[in-house]
Amino acid sequence: MTWVQPISEGLLQGVVINLLSFGPSFFSLIHTGIRDGKKHGMQVALGNLLSEATVAIVLFFGFKDVFLNPMFQIGFSALAAAALLLMGVRAIVHKYNSFLRSMNTPRRARTNILRGYLLTLINPFVLVLWVSVIGAVSLQYTAAQEHGQWFVFINILSILGGLLGMDVLKVYLSHHIGRNLNHRVTFLINRYFGVILTGIGLYFFYHFMRLIGFI
Repeated sequence: MTWVQPISEGLLQGVVINLLSFGPSFFSLIHTGIRDGKKHGMQVALGNLLSEATVAIVLFFGFKDVFLNPMFQIGFSALAAAALLLMGVRAIVHKYNSFLRSMNTPRRARTNILRGYLLTLINPFVLVLWVSVIGAVSLQYTAAQEHGQWFVFINILSILGGLLGMDVLKVYLSHHIGRNLNHRVTFLINRYFGVILTGIGLYFFYHFMRLIGFI
């Protein structure tokens, strides 16, 4: 087996995973591209990538049991629900004049990167997805290959490359859409973004309540 297979398969897996991902980081990326433009959208995309890489590397080095621990999942679900509900409600109640002022206030690069990083990291489904992906990839390469761990590592890097490529494409498309929208429409999109985050936050809260046995 050559290095071509894990690279090509990883890139394809990254594209498929990205197309199937509709968590808070996806909506934040599109929202930032529309509202703030290409540069800021790329910064959010970088934050998404760093977060995905963090989870993948931690799992690659064998810390899967930490993520699957019930206490960790309970605390993580509570944190994710609280953060998303806070962000969502803030976006919903944001007044139009305040929104216009915020449009003229440039966001720092580290703020955009951190937002992308945290919105990806607090999504429990990202953890579940990477546990499944790395488990499947490890079974495929390590059982029959002399250098199986290296093939797994290259495959993971290629998945991250596919994810980044798709995020960059989303940024360009959302930036193109945003250039043709007036402030009023952008404000409505911002409020719609808040509704989506609130809905996801409520779902995570429901998941938290189930974990603690309340439901």
